Amino acid sequence: MANGVGEGEQQAQQVRAGREEVYGSHTQGRDDLCGVGISVAHEEQGICIASIYPCGAAAYSGQLAVGDIVNAVDEIDTSSLTASEVASLLLGTHGTLVRLSVSEKGAHLSRVVWMMRFQRSW
Repeated sequence: MANGVGEGEQQAQQVRAGREEVYGSHTQGRDDLCGVGISVAHEEQGICIASIYPCGAAAYSGQLAVGDIVNAVDEIDTSSLTASEVASLLLGTHGTLVRLSVSEKGAHLSRVVWMMRFQRSW
């Protein structure tokens, strides 16, 4: 950890397995923004959940899984967006709700999941 901010809390991009993975958890230099504890990546089927942080809202809720496709964020269709744009939509003020429309990889039906954005305080 540098300056009290863990690497999982910084918005970063990196290449893993040949895909761009973007962290929608925290924006460096913007302490007023936080996310739901997931990273997203662009895959053939669309924007998918690439990882779930152990202490984030997504992990606590148990409603999302790695590989789920993010179809919409707050009713904004993600089919034509980049992973970075979707990660930006996931960010907001601590304590605010975000509405996700997600589906399992390969499924045709989607479900709505509400998450509260929060910042870890450690």
